[in-house]
Amino acid sequence: MSRLKKLMNDFKMLKEKVRLEKDPKNRTKLVAQLLLIRGQHREHNLILIKKRKYAESWRLKNRIKITNYNKMYARMRREKIRNMSS
Repeated sequence: MSRLKKLMNDFKMLKEKVRLEKDPKNRTKLVAQLLLIRGQHREHNLILIKKRKYAESWRLKNRIKITNYNKMYARMRREKIRNMSS
């Protein structure tokens, strides 16, 4: 997520520079940099979406495993609390 924040900060900074720039050559270079950052931002978002979708589908497929895992650790925590109190 920090990469996205950095990209957005760079994007905002470049947008401001483009608005202030008078020379057409420099302005076109800055616009090209803006488009590059925009593409990187989109690419990073797609990667994050794919990871999120994978995790979601994994949870759906392995719902019983996850439930059993959580039950087992809940039992262990309760047992630990009982042992500490006695």
